[in-house]
Amino acid sequence: MKIILAFTLLYCCLIIQAKHADPKILDRDDGYTWEEHKKTHGLKYTADEDKVRKGYFDQHDAFIKAHNAAGHKSTLAHNHFSHMSDDEKKQWTGLLPRKHDDEPTGVSERCDDSSTPATLDWRNVNGTSYLTPVKNQGGCGSCWIFSGTCSMESRWAIKNKVPVPNLSEQNVVDCCGWSGCAGGFPEWTWDYIASAKDFYVNYLKNPVYYYNFLPKPYLGQEYTSNYPYTASFTNGTCKFSGNVGAYAWAYKTTDGKGIRSTHQIKRRSPAAFKLALQKGPFSVGVCASWTINFHKGGLIEASTCTCTGLNHAVNLVGYGEDEYGKYWIMRNSWGSGWGEGGYAKMEMTEEGSVGPCGVLLDGNYPNLYGDCIKDGNCKYWTYYN
Repeated sequence: MKIILAFTLLYCCLIIQAKHADPKILDRDDGYTWEEHKKTHGLKYTADEDKVRKGYFDQHDAFIKAHNAAGHKSTLAHNHFSHMSDDEKKQWTGLLPRKHDDEPTGVSERCDDSSTPATLDWRNVNGTSYLTPVKNQGGCGSCWIFSGTCSMESRWAIKNKVPVPNLSEQNVVDCCGWSGCAGGFPEWTWDYIASAKDFYVNYLKNPVYYYNFLPKPYLGQEYTSNYPYTASFTNGTCKFSGNVGAYAWAYKTTDGKGIRSTHQIKRRSPAAFKLALQKGPFSVGVCASWTINFHKGGLIEASTCTCTGLNHAVNLVGYGEDEYGKYWIMRNSWGSGWGEGGYAKMEMTEEGSVGPCGVLLDGNYPNLYGDCIKDGNCKYWTYYN
């Protein structure tokens, strides 16, 4: 009788724990239906379209269940991508392809991390957050702007010891020189911010970018409150007013490669990435596979995301260690409903590796006034002194 009672109590405890673990994950892994998904997201289709969309949902459902049953350190769940085709999901990314073997376009971060702290999280440093609330790019291929803006906001606040400015992504979408929804690189955001008058930084000199709203009268990026996000681009709608919250600073490289606004972090080097994080969050590229699309919680392992075709720009905002091992803290631009409040932990791999989803292949941060003073690879561009 005592044995039966003990097993009964244990069973009840497990049920209580399961119900309090994360009901959204449990419900959506086991029993979350197509009809429930349509109701949750307000979806209505014709009979033919419903059949197609349900096909996408069923494929994703099988992938989610197989992943969660395999004993991985991360959990997947259905979300707003569940009814989309792969081409439709790409509209929520926007990082253009580049060759990983290309020479760096700016200063490469040194990689001695011997003096770095064991953990770092810019969401909470001595009770202060150096990040704006998580944002949502929507179905506009502007991840590169959101990533570049996040790096700019945080590093500006950290460097200048001021409140974090909430900067306008739409300002760059409309005014960067072409459609911001058509994809780009985070450094193009900083090139735009660092350009003014008849001074064009880096890619903005290229005449192929024919939607050219430069020259703008001032350096900088506007506040979101002055220029809110619409997740769309219409030619001729640039409304830059000069009410800027932060600005990048261009410099001239001593290797003769021209005028830049970015610093590149040594690839495949966790030590260099950790060192770069000491001065603030920075931009990285990842391969937005289904493992990323449907991530809900836990640790994204390198073995579960081996693709390296970088197509989505995000941010690293810290690093740490828990029962699953060492990890990076990644911030996405798909709203707070994705991952863990808009964030995810990614496995920290060894030196020389590409990291999960290729996260160690392309790290960059903007040049702010003072970043080149003690660096022998670049010098100030004094046009605005």
